[in-house]
Amino acid sequence: MPEDIVSLFAEFGLRKEAGQVYLYLLQSGRRTADEVATSLNLNGDMASNLLKELTKKGLVKIVSTDPETFTAAYPSALLKSVIDQENARLQHLNATKDQLLEMWDGERARVQGLPVEFCPTEEGFAVLYDKDQIINRRLEMFRATEKRLWIISTEFWLSRWGKILSDYFVDSEGCKIEDLKILLPITPNNFDVVKSLSKCFKIRHVPMVSDLAIVISDCKEAMYTSVKKDIEELEKVELTPSLWSNNDGFIEIQSSLFQTLWDKGIEARFKIAEIETGKPVEVTRIITNYSDIIDDLTSLINATQREAFLWARSDDLSSLAPLIPRDSKLKGINVLVMTEVTKDTLQTAQAIAEYADVRHIPQIVHSTGVIVDHAAMQVLLYSLSEKGAELYNSIYTNTRSFVETQYSMMEDMWNSGIELRYREQELTTGRVVQTIEVIKKREDVYRAFYEMLARSKNEFNVIQTRMGVKRLYNLIKDREIPKITYRLLAPIESININEARLLTKHFEIRHLESETGAAIYIADDDKLLGTSYIYDTGEIDKVIYKSAFRTDISEFVFIEKELFNSFWYGATPLSIREQELPVGNTKGIIDLEKSAKRAFRG
Repeated sequence: MPEDIVSLFAEFGLRKEAGQVYLYLLQSGRRTADEVATSLNLNGDMASNLLKELTKKGLVKIVSTDPETFTAAYPSALLKSVIDQENARLQHLNATKDQLLEMWDGERARVQGLPVEFCPTEEGFAVLYDKDQIINRRLEMFRATEKRLWIISTEFWLSRWGKILSDYFVDSEGCKIEDLKILLPITPNNFDVVKSLSKCFKIRHVPMVSDLAIVISDCKEAMYTSVKKDIEELEKVELTPSLWSNNDGFIEIQSSLFQTLWDKGIEARFKIAEIETGKPVEVTRIITNYSDIIDDLTSLINATQREAFLWARSDDLSSLAPLIPRDSKLKGINVLVMTEVTKDTLQTAQAIAEYADVRHIPQIVHSTGVIVDHAAMQVLLYSLSEKGAELYNSIYTNTRSFVETQYSMMEDMWNSGIELRYREQELTTGRVVQTIEVIKKREDVYRAFYEMLARSKNEFNVIQTRMGVKRLYNLIKDREIPKITYRLLAPIESININEARLLTKHFEIRHLESETGAAIYIADDDKLLGTSYIYDTGEIDKVIYKSAFRTDISEFVFIEKELFNSFWYGATPLSIREQELPVGNTKGIIDLEKSAKRAFRG
């Protein structure tokens, strides 16, 4: 193990002898130059020179001058210096690459006697209008494919291209390339083709709009085609202009779309079994068309046999009310409605209460949805802007794990909610029944955090986001805080590892595998502060809150404590997580533009 550390020091330019001295100081603590020389069998001059070298690099500190005594410092200075040099070199290479390509294009244009824009595309985009052009380019992509081909197919695209795919990619031993995946809506119309091709290709079913075909070859090129008229006869198919590109960004977006749909897709064998037997399989689909969202939500509520559990944004309550059947109780159907009841919505809530159970809970969620018979759910998703909340899409699923998770969360909120009769008293007489406070301003969130911190006597537990780790460090780095037990759960990545290390001065830290999207602070005086974010950043002044609340409702706090402890004992300690992280490796995130937004009006 020590030799491994010394060899890793060498990766960052620290020669072996200096690395051995540095490691010795880490293991033995404060030492003089003579003690270093004696322990490592070095002559006095060499030991002194090595200590001077390490001191100059910021890896060793002088902690006493009489006699001169040295101790090992944290290796951040060594790592940062080398990484900064490499980043500067990469920036220079990128700038040089742009200059080189510009000169290349100019020279190529001169030789070919053409303007640059008319020269053959080296890297970029091409729009293909003619059907024959589209078909020929797709065949060229098939010929060029070496290892991976990903396809999003329309309902009949695979029927038209199935034989060609078999001719190109199937031999006596099966599929000739490592990774050939196909996504499409599997229906009785293409059932036979899918059943045949699924013997050698990986195929999944997605209940998507059936007018889109995408082909991605070896992460080198991608082609995007929309089909206006989708039928089996190729000569009668109507296509829109197709977009081909070998641009890295375009390919990454198409690959990300494919991977997202693939992860949610259903294996062909299960969909085939559903068609053959008539028994449904689990599905998850995204609905973007506004009228489809409302129609699907209405149909789902009307299909209720035993229980409909609805939650609604306060602004949506009047629009949601007409969708709830008024004869539910007569049919023996239990309807639960959870919303923020305000003076403006009290009358609507009272009307709903004639045929449903209604509870008030402050608006700490920004969605409207329903779970029917513990079996299926639909959630309407919103984005927030200066204009208010805008509906941008909806998710339907009957996937058991999704439905059970959402129901459990909603049930917890229901149990901590206030019965409508008590909420009426609050609004009409001012009598407070339970304390759950929505916090809207950033400064009030931080004030609540500091108050909880000051009140804690024994233990303070935190669940944080990746960027929240950086923000937490900024919040406490210059403050005197109580000397108690602090525990922090968060995803620890390259982006926040430095702050995590600094926070170990106060916190025991463990790594969560997934991003929470929210922060929970639990004090030992049975109070809880919760936040979630629209725009999450490590900078205190730039974070934008999606919601924030503070509560001392005992059931709520108890559930969150139990949740924290269950995560804590299954999480990875920071000391182990540090060894898993690559040095200087951060990955960018592409933000896809969302579809057109509009307000929900029933």
